[in-house]
Order: sequence, then C-alpha cells, then structure tokens
Amino acid sequence: MIARSWIQLLGGASRTRRFISVGSPQQGTLTAQLCPTWLMAGIADLKLGSPLMRRLGDDPSALAGIDCRSYYCVTDHMVVPGRSARLPVGKAYPLPIWNHRNLVRGESAVMILTRALLEP
Repeated sequence: MIARSWIQLLGGASRTRRFISVGSPQQGTLTAQLCPTWLMAGIADLKLGSPLMRRLGDDPSALAGIDCRSYYCVTDHMVVPGRSARLPVGKAYPLPIWNHRNLVRGESAVMILTRALLEP
C-alpha cells in the first residue's frame, strides 16, 4: 500500500514501469475493521471504505500506464476477502496456496513470483 500511495498520490508513476502487488489489501480488508485509528492508524487505513482506500480508488488513472499485476491468495486469512488484494487495473493472478503466510514462503508461489520479477 505504501508503493501504491507513492505511485498514485506522490508522483511515483513517472518513475515506475512495473508494479507487482503480492497479497496486499488493495481494496481494504475486513481484518482491519476493528482497529481503532488512535491506536493503529496504519492498519486503520486498510479498512474497507477508509479515507485512504476511497482516495486511491477514486482515481486510479496514475496506474494506467504501468504494468500492474496483483498476486493474491483466494483463501487469505489476513486480506479478507482474498479478492480485495487485486489492483483496480492490470492483471490479477490467484496463487496456488492456502494462506497469507505462503504468499512468499510457498514453493509454488515463490516460483511464480520469481518468474514475474525476472521478466524483462
């Protein structure tokens, strides 16, 4: 979410060719709903419909000229629902894993992500 905020809100699009998101709550997550802003402001920003989520979702045009790819886990227990890890533009790929932890630890996911990162 930090990278997306930089791209969309701080002019990072002009310096970005490819944006790969892995299991990040691009549209918010239900698991953040109960986090009070005063205690955990960063997590509270990930709530469904939070001001940050609305601001990013209202104008995704900065992402239009970038090769955007979302990799996510359908049965994710951190980003709920799993499909909310999909960027509003670009291609989305469900990874063949069963939980959030294996997004970067599961052998099959790591192989897929490695190929994506090594593409010219």
